[in-house]
Amino acid sequence: MKQIYLVLTLALSYLGLTAQSGNSLNLDGTDDVVSITNVTTATFTLEATIKVLSPSPTGVMAYEGAGILDSDVGGDAFDFIFSVLNDKLCFWDGSSYINIAGNTNVVDGNWHHVAVVREANVSLRLYVDGVLDAEIFGVDTTVLNDNPNIYIGAAYVDSRFLNTDIDEVRIWNYARSINEIDHYKGCELTGNESGLVSYYQFNQGVANADNAAITTLIDNSPNGNDGTLMNFTLDSSASNWTDTSAITTGDTCATLSLNTITGNNTQYVLFPNPSSDFIEIQGLSKTERYALYNMLGHKLNLGLTMKGDKIDIRHLSNGLYFLKFTNGDTIKFIKE
Repeated sequence: MKQIYLVLTLALSYLGLTAQSGNSLNLDGTDDVVSITNVTTATFTLEATIKVLSPSPTGVMAYEGAGILDSDVGGDAFDFIFSVLNDKLCFWDGSSYINIAGNTNVVDGNWHHVAVVREANVSLRLYVDGVLDAEIFGVDTTVLNDNPNIYIGAAYVDSRFLNTDIDEVRIWNYARSINEIDHYKGCELTGNESGLVSYYQFNQGVANADNAAITTLIDNSPNGNDGTLMNFTLDSSASNWTDTSAITTGDTCATLSLNTITGNNTQYVLFPNPSSDFIEIQGLSKTERYALYNMLGHKLNLGLTMKGDKIDIRHLSNGLYFLKFTNGDTIKFIKE
């Protein structure tokens, strides 16, 4: 049976049970892993806050390193692996056979927020500390949700484990925008956010003490996707709940402001505005890439447009929207 491994090889801190402020989970790099239910869809966002404590294995593909998120289709073929390889963030997409590697060193003894956005039929994007680290276009639309198991902390099928502290693991069923990733990276969520399907705060246990009874990783979303700790000693400073964290417990995120997506527009004019079916951008001298946002700051779509093209908005609900271009220019329009 096909297995999916969510290898959060980076540090996921915050597993909560008898919550102690600022806790995280230490993975010893030998055999520690957390098994959770697979909830991934064709488009998803995976986030974690990590502190890698020793270098990862070297290799050519992401599946050769210790993984953050790992999904196995059987044998040596994987649906996906989110990993640390050669001290950089990596993602192997087994459906499209695309491997993407980042440029930022995340094995430097510091906490880092890391994320991968898999936008079906559009792109793969890696983020480190809220900054775009790498991007590749052209991604298969295969849904990766036909297996019950995802593993945090290892490419489990290949016995490659990550030595890390880990916190704030978040799984979303849509492509998070750079504004959302950056805005919410340093604080806790409420757990009821739209599109959030699994959320692990790791605020559990008594740090560095006997936690043998605490072997369930609590999903802090309403969906109940609790995980199971496997092979942890749970009685010392390693392979146990720890008191290290980059995020203050109880420090929840403020609502994303529209100011983070709006900007000065000096080049383009959109018409008709308002519109009920199609819009067109005037002032284009070349093909431009745009992102479509709603009023909550959620990115709904990516696209390309050129002079004379019409953008179909018939599928949108009535309301205010924003088109943001790669140069930062932003236009708002009303769907009626």
